Amino acid sequence: MKILAIEHSTNIGSIALLNDNNILQESTWQRAAREPSMLIEQISNILAQQTLSATDIDIFAFGQGPGIYSNLRISLSALNGLALPDKKPVYGISSATALAHAHIQKYGLKKITIIGDARRNRIWYAPFTIKNRQLQDKQPYQLLPIDELPNYFKADDTIISPDWNRLAEPLASIETNNANIIQSDTIPKASIIGQLTKQQVEQNTHPVFPLAPIYIHPPVFVKPRS
Repeated sequence: MKILAIEHSTNIGSIALLNDNNILQESTWQRAAREPSMLIEQISNILAQQTLSATDIDIFAFGQGPGIYSNLRISLSALNGLALPDKKPVYGISSATALAHAHIQKYGLKKITIIGDARRNRIWYAPFTIKNRQLQDKQPYQLLPIDELPNYFKADDTIISPDWNRLAEPLASIETNNANIIQSDTIPKASIIGQLTKQQVEQNTHPVFPLAPIYIHPPVFVKPRS
């Protein structure tokens, strides 16, 4: 099973090509003004270097965020375009889930919480735990004012964020209740998106979110003037 996965919920994008759980190749790039053309270049390069074409890919997958909405939308559009001619499936995996999975596996944690900058003096908050060896969302993502975070921190929590550089200052004055906060940006990877997609296919589990970028803020409706 060949999987092409893209993760671009942050300023650092990554693309990975997997054969089952084996990572054939993975590369990263920095966000640029010419983002659509850069993404197409990355896809073309990784396929060419593995002497493959889009028709050789069995499944396409992308990180759904939360994150930079334009990046997520471009990633999904590109993969939909590649998948359409042969009607190949496209899967979405929460970028926060990919982060939680990677750190729980690496450090043997029992639970972890991902937080991100939702702008407007708010953060998004996503707690995960392990149950029956499976990663579980403890509750739906929440949108919180930054000063309410202490209500959610506990001493046995490990907190990571893809937006630490932006959140460090407002979080510095907050009581953390002795939670372990990893004080650096932690970026989700395309290879993890690919591995979680394979797991989802094998287990025949339903996606947690619709196939679209995850947008935490409620829609804003402006009533027409006339």
